[in-house]
Amino acid sequence: MFLGVSFTSSSTGQVQQQQFYPASQGIKAGTKIFAVVADDPDTLFQVAVVSGTTVITGVGITAIGNNATLVQNAGSTTTGNSKVAILDTTGTGSGLPIRIIDVVRDTETTVGDVFPEVIVKINATMHQYNAPLGV
Repeated sequence: MFLGVSFTSSSTGQVQQQQFYPASQGIKAGTKIFAVVADDPDTLFQVAVVSGTTVITGVGITAIGNNATLVQNAGSTTTGNSKVAILDTTGTGSGLPIRIIDVVRDTETTVGDVFPEVIVKINATMHQYNAPLGV
């Protein structure tokens, strides 16, 4: 998971740290680009729950432990914020790439109701570090 980048700008000569790396970014000659990645298979992420693309919905507390499908929405080129989400339809199938670990209780819409944000992790069989076959 790409978290950010550090590079020396060709226009200012200053080190820049950003959440995203624009394709048009000029890099000072003779310098390097450093990407920050999270490669720990146990890393937890907070994500939004959507009904399709970017329409926020939610899941009930019973979704904890279920698996979900990722929705690959385009992120913001202004802020660098991701818009990747998960579908509100969850299940137990081993082919689903994401496991719901918890709900974000501060986002609850009504007491005991729906949570539009959840804490997730990549399912073990989907992460290369846990894959039984070599690369």
